[in-house]
Amino acid sequence: MQIIVAKNAGFCKGVQNAINSAYSIEGGCYTFGNLIHNEIVLKQLEENNIHAINSLDEFKGGTLLIRTHGVGKDVYDELEKRGIHYIDATCPFVKRIHDLVKENYDNGKKIIIIGDKNHPEVVGTNGWCNYEGIIISNEKDVELLDPNLDYFCVAQTTFDSYLYKIIINLVKNKVNLVANANTICYTTTGRQEEAEKLSKKCDLMLVIGSKTSSNTTKLFNICSNNCSTYLIENLADLKSVEYKNNNVVVGIVAGASTPQELIMEVKRHMSESQENKKNTAVESGKTEFELAMAKLDVKSSKGMQIKSGDRLNLTVISADANGIKVNFNGKKDGFIAAADAEAEGVEYNPANYKEGDSIRAQVIDMPKGADATLFYFSKKIIDQKNKDWDEYAKKISEPEFKVTVSEVATKTFKNEDGTEVKRASGLKAKFGPYDVFIPSSQVKGSGFANENELAEKVGKELTVRAIKSNKDGEGDLVVKPHQTVFASAKVILEEKKAAKKAAEEKAFNEFFEVGKVVNGKVTKFETFGAFVKVNGFECLAHVKNLSYNRNAKPEDVLELNKTYSFVILDITVDGDKRRVSLGYKQLQKSLYEEAFEKYPLGSTVTGPVKSVTNYGAYVQIEDGVDGLVPVGEISRQYVKDPADFLKVDQEVTAQIIKFDVAKGKITLSIKALLPEEEVVAEEAAEEHSARRNSRNLKKFETADAPKKKSKKAEVSEEPQTYSTGDSEGVSLGSLLKDLGLDGNDD
Repeated sequence: MQIIVAKNAGFCKGVQNAINSAYSIEGGCYTFGNLIHNEIVLKQLEENNIHAINSLDEFKGGTLLIRTHGVGKDVYDELEKRGIHYIDATCPFVKRIHDLVKENYDNGKKIIIIGDKNHPEVVGTNGWCNYEGIIISNEKDVELLDPNLDYFCVAQTTFDSYLYKIIINLVKNKVNLVANANTICYTTTGRQEEAEKLSKKCDLMLVIGSKTSSNTTKLFNICSNNCSTYLIENLADLKSVEYKNNNVVVGIVAGASTPQELIMEVKRHMSESQENKKNTAVESGKTEFELAMAKLDVKSSKGMQIKSGDRLNLTVISADANGIKVNFNGKKDGFIAAADAEAEGVEYNPANYKEGDSIRAQVIDMPKGADATLFYFSKKIIDQKNKDWDEYAKKISEPEFKVTVSEVATKTFKNEDGTEVKRASGLKAKFGPYDVFIPSSQVKGSGFANENELAEKVGKELTVRAIKSNKDGEGDLVVKPHQTVFASAKVILEEKKAAKKAAEEKAFNEFFEVGKVVNGKVTKFETFGAFVKVNGFECLAHVKNLSYNRNAKPEDVLELNKTYSFVILDITVDGDKRRVSLGYKQLQKSLYEEAFEKYPLGSTVTGPVKSVTNYGAYVQIEDGVDGLVPVGEISRQYVKDPADFLKVDQEVTAQIIKFDVAKGKITLSIKALLPEEEVVAEEAAEEHSARRNSRNLKKFETADAPKKKSKKAEVSEEPQTYSTGDSEGVSLGSLLKDLGLDGNDD
């Protein structure tokens, strides 16, 4: 029999962290929901006073642990309200989903969550969009979406990656506006891909984990498509495994909630006896696995105390394909599984480990009880960390790197009275094996971050750059192993701000120019005009440039949130401030252009008299359009004063006799519409007047010049008149009047 164990088998980092956190709480704790989808582990947790509750009403004091799956925002709010002390063990990948959901929900988007609606992770994620998310578990659920809404889509971290691809493509085809983040955990994807490959080359597969575990179920379904597959929840389930001959190739995969001990026990039982499938219960009624799962501090015969996480020097006893058997302290046995022997990228080879060789490894789990003696170690953890020092040092030396903030750093200060007080001094984070410290002066773009601002950053990702501390001295920055790295988010934010400003200025200068016609969306109305967004920049169209109708308000001309064409009238740059003035009416027909199309020459119009002057009267044709009736076009009679014939608000009818569109002038005639008989009488009167004017002018030209009077003579006060023959005396004023030279325009 050949047994192949998948590399990515057993607890994921999030689950391991949650279990470690639970065991680290002295006196036990409560967990909000089951900490893990594995019944045996849950039983061991109960025995160590770690109890699961499903409601805060069940909490009876002490500490509450939020599990890896996370919870909704309302749960955090209730914890704060009740003053419950809690430890947040939410997986960082799940935390990121919560942040994405909240950000997009707050921006008005509908949230899509691809996953199992009953899974605690999905329920918790939905709590960050007020439980209004649309849960999609299969292709049919896509029909629930409204194609006209704006969506943001995330996925359950343990969802089937193959099914996710199918669903997200259907979503994109169904919905016009959708943004998505593939939030399936990379370890989940890796496990599924490895299960797919391994099951294709094995005769049978053992999937170790709980039926209640989502990712274990998905691994089982993947393997079942390729070969005979068994779900193993405990050693007793091995009784059901059947195979035809001893040459069978057996593959082993495990879910993220499966402890390493169970994986090793299954492998050992399969290796030791291919026919022994009975339960291996010990006298206490517990399986060897159950005993190995318990948490204890074990003392050796020499009084040596060993705990999980200790690093010890070990002596190699033997090595095979399964791993390395080791001895320490003379009497204790340990085992390093093949998967825990080498750092990433290094292939395990048992030939490299000879009997008597000394190696260093870290305790990852311990035995419990008098009958259990085997310790489990990881050489990989130490080797990987040593390797990581160099790899991460290179990344830290780059212009920027990303970290997830783990906690707020504090520093102890002394008051004037000598008492000590702790104050927030910055943020702590991990980057590979390195500890990273971000001073409060380097957290945001300007100034110092206060305690509230620092607290808000915990659990969130920051982009930072390594900087020198006050102790670094002169020379280039050198990153060394075991060194705390000082970092700054501020320098990057300032650079991005400057780059953004430069890009905006460049884009502004390249796009905006006086006289250019642009499209803009109306965003806001004010009494003085309308604000219009053009190419991402807020511009102003003043009310005087919106309409030829001087009485029109901005909302009378434009509609909010609608896009129109405008012409750039003026650009003003004052330091960092840039102002753009737009014109709308300049691209429209003037009121007089529109009037010319409606009222061609010869048209008859009716309207009220708006004003009367000594040269005529203005008549309103329509709102904003006036026409002038000159004094000579008011009547067929002689008109000395237009006010004698027309009054303000008087309704009159006139004919358009002249139209100057460019200057916005319309000339009207009332007399053109007078009855025909009145026209004849007027023409006769005009002919008589013309003959009289001609006669008077002739008299004026042939009249004798008056005799010169002596300077000493008195000047007569009587008006002088001129006469010829028996002609009637005529005054100069009368002559001028008759000749039409007295300044009156008739």
